[in-house]
Parts: sequence; structure tokens; C-alpha cells
Amino acid sequence: MKILKIALLFLILTVNIIAKPVIIYNPSNGRVITYLLKAHTPDYEEREDVIIFDNANPDVPECEIKYWIVQDGTVREMTTEEKAIIDEEIIVAQEQVGLANANIDNFYSNQLAAILVALDELNIVLDYIIDFKLAITSAQNFAEMKSNVTALPNLNQKTRNELRDEILTKYGTL
Repeated sequence: MKILKIALLFLILTVNIIAKPVIIYNPSNGRVITYLLKAHTPDYEEREDVIIFDNANPDVPECEIKYWIVQDGTVREMTTEEKAIIDEEIIVAQEQVGLANANIDNFYSNQLAAILVALDELNIVLDYIIDFKLAITSAQNFAEMKSNVTALPNLNQKTRNELRDEILTKYGTL
């Protein structure tokens, strides 16, 4: 048990010695992608897009990470103009996501309307089958059965335009 405690303590100390704060950034524009408070630094030592800090409390900007930029190997806070560009890019990205979500909602609404119209048509056929069975089983003889079946309404085939109109009407109710 004592050996296990010593091994565990050694492991914790080793990890804390090797684990250091790390910044990963985009080398092409200097924008910070992520800031890791404790990272296993041997995994990052060979990377050109990483800054590894030697002390546990590195001097980093006191602003949101989205406004950090790496320039000449150091991290600094963006200027007001640089921040404005970031904010505009975020607004544009949010608008694009909003449009994409609207298109997805529209697509699903169209599909749902078509499915609901198909369900209505299926229910008409199922009701007809029930009526047909009732017309047959309630008859006392062949002549009465023939009369009952003949009295059932005809199921009309729908044209493509009729189905399209029903789908559009159903879509309008969603």
C-alpha cells in the first residue's frame, strides 16, 4: 500500500512538472484558438502553432480569448480595430447559422407537410377497408352484400396538382 501511495505521488508530481499552460494559435493570422491551463507539454514541444509557458501563471491579456493574438511569439490583446473585425465576423457567422437553421426548418416543414398529406390519404384508404369489411360482414345474403359494396363511395385518384395543393395547404398550417 505504501508503494502505491509513493507511485501515485510521483505520478502527480511528474504530471504537474510536465503540465504547463499552453496557447494554440493559427500561425497564418496569429489568432488564438485555445488556452490550456495545464497541458502535457511534450505533446506540444515540436509544434509551431503553440506557445508553452514556463510559469504556472503566465502574463496573458485580461480580456476574452477571442481578442487574444500572437505576434512575434508573444500574446497580446487586439487593438480596437482588430476587435471590431472579430465582432463583425462573429455576427456574420451567427447570421449564416441562423439562415442555415431556417433552411433546415423549412426543409423539414415541407417534408412534414408531405408526410401528413400521405397519412391523410392512407387513413382514407384504411377507413374504406373498414367500411368494405362491414359491408360484406353485415350482409344476410349475396344480393345484400352486392348492394352494400356498391353503395360505398368511390375512392378518387388524385392528380399531382391536387396533391401539391394539399401539401401547400398543410404546410401553411404548420
